Amino acid sequence: MSFQQLDNPFDGGGLTPPPGYVVPSFPSLYDPRFDFGDNDPNNPPPGTYYLYNSFEIYRFTLYWTLIFYASSFALCGTFALLVRGLAKRRAPKLFVTVVLAFILTGTFFAVVGSAIVGYVLAAIYSVGYFSMST
Repeated sequence: MSFQQLDNPFDGGGLTPPPGYVVPSFPSLYDPRFDFGDNDPNNPPPGTYYLYNSFEIYRFTLYWTLIFYASSFALCGTFALLVRGLAKRRAPKLFVTVVLAFILTGTFFAVVGSAIVGYVLAAIYSVGYFSMST
């Protein structure tokens, strides 16, 4: 890597995306076989996707966090209602309210958590002049 590839660290820093870089679509799962062997980092083989911009890193972190948090909270809300609520045959409105409350809570925590984690990851990768794989 030459110093011409580096941005000013005071402007956000990090690597400059290679020519012709297109932001990968979500989920664009990374194939780690590229890292083993002699490969040109400016011309990665198909199946290797990197993120360079801090907003892209945040966006991918947000999507994955939403998937895991919202589904986990929905599962917990359903379980909590099944254990307590359906034993007494309560109204279906309670089911919807409890599960929706759990999903909204999970979504809120996912947005806050992914903002913190995503931008911290972006800063760490930027300071180390690394490109983050998807």
